[in-house]
Amino acid sequence: MTTPPEYAANKVIEMMQIELEKSREQLAEEYIHVSSRINELAFDKYGIAKVTPELLADYKARRVMNSIIAAGIKDPIVLDLFTGIGGDTVALAKAGFNVLTIELDEVRHQHAKQNANLYHVDKNIIFALGDGFLYLRAGSIDGLPLNFDAVVSAPTLTDKIEPGSTAHVKRLEEMTVDCIELLSLVRKYTPNVCLMLPKNMDREQVRSMGICEIEETYMNGDLFYLSVYFGCLMNKEGTTKAMAEHPLYKYSKRKAESDFPIVNYSKGDSVSDFKGDFHV
Repeated sequence: MTTPPEYAANKVIEMMQIELEKSREQLAEEYIHVSSRINELAFDKYGIAKVTPELLADYKARRVMNSIIAAGIKDPIVLDLFTGIGGDTVALAKAGFNVLTIELDEVRHQHAKQNANLYHVDKNIIFALGDGFLYLRAGSIDGLPLNFDAVVSAPTLTDKIEPGSTAHVKRLEEMTVDCIELLSLVRKYTPNVCLMLPKNMDREQVRSMGICEIEETYMNGDLFYLSVYFGCLMNKEGTTKAMAEHPLYKYSKRKAESDFPIVNYSKGDSVSDFKGDFHV
């Protein structure tokens, strides 16, 4: 008896769907530290590998908001350049910002919208699809003038998706995004910028971009990335550290509590009042 073609086609589709769900489950398990709602999150394998973990994104958003409030800026608007699946976008909206966010990839653009809806912050966000560099050069999006008080940007660092794949990136010219031009463009609108760079980036080259604070961001003792703050977002010129521990982050070598405090944010040699920001 011959199998009907439509039955065979439906079976293939069903098997592909099962494989897709299996792959998603595996990614959700691997990146369980990324979000407290990982099983509800919209993502693809590239987007989930690049998103800022919720714990770190929330901290950074609160820190930026505190700096903006201290500067006396009311009803602040922040530009999140390179949305991805919306990790930083959602965190910034949760912190109280009105967010304008730009993403070039349509799939991740849609995922970010779904994730903002999941966290009930979509009404505080304007999602733009397109090339952020073109919008910044033009000074508008679809005829609407660009206007924002701060910028938070995590440029696409590499086309690879393996965890830790940016560890080899040590110079700005090795990145897929021209960060020198990026900084030059956004500074036409605001001096208040937070730029996230690969963890092994040449610190001296970073400092050559202007007076800044280079914050080394750790989770469970692993250096995740550098947050480079300019303008009023800077707490102190030089290098500082922000440390966090996540109970579900299992890819680092866990250190004894005596060697690595659960929560600690330091400015130079002193510990600030941020204690507790990273506690899960």
